[in-house]
Amino acid sequence: MILRTTSFIISLLYYSSLNAQVTSGSVDSPVAEFKIDSTIELSRFKKDNEYVSNYGARPHFYINDPEKKFLNCKQVTYVGVVFSYMKLVSERDLPKAGIIKEKYLPVVAYNINHYENMPKYRYNFFKGKETIDSMDLSVTSYKAVDAESWVTIQDYKIEPGKIPAIIRHLQFPQKEGIGAIFVLETCSKTDGAVSGYWVILDFADRKTLLMDYIIYSKVHVQSDAILSGWPGYWVAAIHSAGVYEPVSFQKYLELEKKGQFEMISN
Repeated sequence: MILRTTSFIISLLYYSSLNAQVTSGSVDSPVAEFKIDSTIELSRFKKDNEYVSNYGARPHFYINDPEKKFLNCKQVTYVGVVFSYMKLVSERDLPKAGIIKEKYLPVVAYNINHYENMPKYRYNFFKGKETIDSMDLSVTSYKAVDAESWVTIQDYKIEPGKIPAIIRHLQFPQKEGIGAIFVLETCSKTDGAVSGYWVILDFADRKTLLMDYIIYSKVHVQSDAILSGWPGYWVAAIHSAGVYEPVSFQKYLELEKKGQFEMISN
């Protein structure tokens, strides 16, 4: 009798939550506090074939680096994958949002931001530049997600114009130099996709120098056969999305060095 009653209460709470999301027409956003920079628009650049083959043909790139700090720097600090502003889009996981956050999300954040994963990728990040790791901020970033609202059934997006404000809000220990970070946007079981923003920043003023938006929509193909269980599925999915391979930044450096970098609007 107790089990039946408990089950009924859980089901009632679940469907109440589900109905509230559907009827409200909005998602409780972890980036609501950040103002949008309306001047930021995503574009593409010519000779963009590698990005297109991985993520599709869409505007995705932004640059505001007139002094070419990223191009000319000798060292880049990789800060890791930040989970603070993400949403999990999954109807199945909606009634277990709090449990997943406490039990499984830390495992994903740790594995994705684990130092042992970096040596085999470090030298391929930005050829000709030394890449060092400083991922302590990202390892614990999952703690910032709201235990109740971080799982949703609705579409969730972070506007590109909010990324500079997010970067300024993050508390980096570094006071100077150039950094690279991946701001995770969604893990969508509904769409079989992972999305987020690669960002190059200047630690001195926390200015966003370059930005690259990715939507990796081949999660089912890449992760179902690799690892089992909730953590394993999303570790493989986020990994496959390219959080260790900033293809657009690599291509930008290649083209800029040749004097062939050129932006196009679509």
